[in-house]
Amino acid sequence: MHLQRIEDWDHILAPLKGLEGLSFIHEVPFVRLDRKAASLAAMSGDNWHDHVLRLVASWVAKGNSDEEIHILAAAHMLPSYTLEQTYAEVQKMISSARSKGFDNKPNSVAPASNPPLQQILTMVGDIEIKDPEYLIDGTIETPSLIGLIGPSGSGKTFVALDMAMSIATG
Repeated sequence: MHLQRIEDWDHILAPLKGLEGLSFIHEVPFVRLDRKAASLAAMSGDNWHDHVLRLVASWVAKGNSDEEIHILAAAHMLPSYTLEQTYAEVQKMISSARSKGFDNKPNSVAPASNPPLQQILTMVGDIEIKDPEYLIDGTIETPSLIGLIGPSGSGKTFVALDMAMSIATG
């Protein structure tokens, strides 16, 4: 079926429903975290990880130390978790929040800097033309990746072993 305009798809496909809150559909407004509601939801066991993660991020952004955050988070321990398991999980959340820049204190762990971009294109005039270096004279250049393809019984294994022995013996 040929369509003249993009809007014609609305008549063919049903509009997406239930996706109004996604950022690619509409701009999502900033909503401040209701710590009390998140705390109650976490203690009820309803999506514990998500709610505690939001709480930990808010405590990190507020400037709490790791010790203070662990004390606050201990009140949200699930009955099936031990104190050590909760501590380890919350510490991961704290480290992640700090590495993502939730903590704006000057002596905090700075977010990991991105490595410098590598040049992926080279101008033709900058290419150095030189003779190839061979791993096996006249057959395999360095660096290279090769594959031996042929019908069954055609001697691929023999050739591969011969090449391996040639490389091994120089």
